[in-house]
Amino acid sequence: MTVPALSIVLPVHNDGIYAVSTIARLASQTRGDFECVVVDDGSTDGSGNVIAGAIASDRRFRLEPLEPAAGQGAARNLGLRSTSAEWVWFVDADDEPRDDFVERMLECVQPTVDLVVCRALERRGTVATPLPLPGGRPPLSPAELVGELLRGNVRGYVWNRIFRRTVLGADPFPDLTSKQDIVAMVEIAPRCRATAVLDEPLYTYVRRGDSVTGGRANRASNALVPARRVAEADWAGRRLSTADDRALYALLGATSYAHDAARFAGAGSRESDTQARRLVTTRGLARAVRLGRHALAVKAAALWVSPRLYVRAIALAGRRS
Repeated sequence: MTVPALSIVLPVHNDGIYAVSTIARLASQTRGDFECVVVDDGSTDGSGNVIAGAIASDRRFRLEPLEPAAGQGAARNLGLRSTSAEWVWFVDADDEPRDDFVERMLECVQPTVDLVVCRALERRGTVATPLPLPGGRPPLSPAELVGELLRGNVRGYVWNRIFRRTVLGADPFPDLTSKQDIVAMVEIAPRCRATAVLDEPLYTYVRRGDSVTGGRANRASNALVPARRVAEADWAGRRLSTADDRALYALLGATSYAHDAARFAGAGSRESDTQARRLVTTRGLARAVRLGRHALAVKAAALWVSPRLYVRAIALAGRRS
């Protein structure tokens, strides 16, 4: 049996209608030597049956049930274990990859490249805006990739990139209701010998109110986990990052927590408020100012003064907008 060039992992939970459209986009890719595992994460709305009908005539696709529902991280891990290609792509069920995504991304593969990242768009309604792309001159070294991650130029999402299987490890996505991909990227980035960057908008992330990032499954405290993982990592000893960039990443985690706590009533807690406040340091504030990230510095400083008042202010501003 011929091993495909790319394994695609597509988790689905009660969003079969969207998934069928995404599957159609995958089936019509200009390069077709891939396998796709659709993981039905305990859907209760008949999504599994809908998807089974949609993929019945295409042997590149297969359905893998996960019972009971275990979350997107567990579904991605199962899909990874159920596939075999050297390169892996994690797709969200309700997004819109361009029909030449597979072809263009695999063209960037080189012997020492372990990660390929493309430009992505974020669409809210009818408005699509470009998302950040790593800076520097590719291919990026591990230290350059980690630096871009800590400065927020490489976001935690995984759908606009393909990974060499060896850098993923076993079960790379943690058991969290949200932010699993961000935590995974913190672990994966230092393992990538080289990262290729393609400045073409090959993937559109569609933000919906009922998605994992947009829905109430999002626990605000999860936003603090990546910053804690960075603090625990031995990146300084391996010369992968600077103390200034690690402090900046802590600010990003703290303000992300406050944002989520404001969006979702009851998502925050006093204990998490305290943890977020501890992430705000003078080193991080100074780094933000030096990089011209003045809005981030102001938000983080306000959070340090009073996390609860800051969260309430964000929530009030959201209701008025």
